[in-house]
Amino acid sequence: MIREAVYTITEAAGELGVERHTIRRWIDSGKLPAETVGRVVLIPRWAVKNLQEQRKAPR
Repeated sequence: MIREAVYTITEAAGELGVERHTIRRWIDSGKLPAETVGRVVLIPRWAVKNLQEQRKAPR
């Protein structure tokens, strides 16, 4: 993945307005795809944007 196309857990949490442990839980459950490179977890920006849109949608 290209760095501009990914978020770290901290960046994704800030973008979505949730805590870091929530992002980790979503990754563990498969709700949010991620790739670990060394000790860094990288999340595709498209996945964060998609989740943002889902969270905005009326239920």
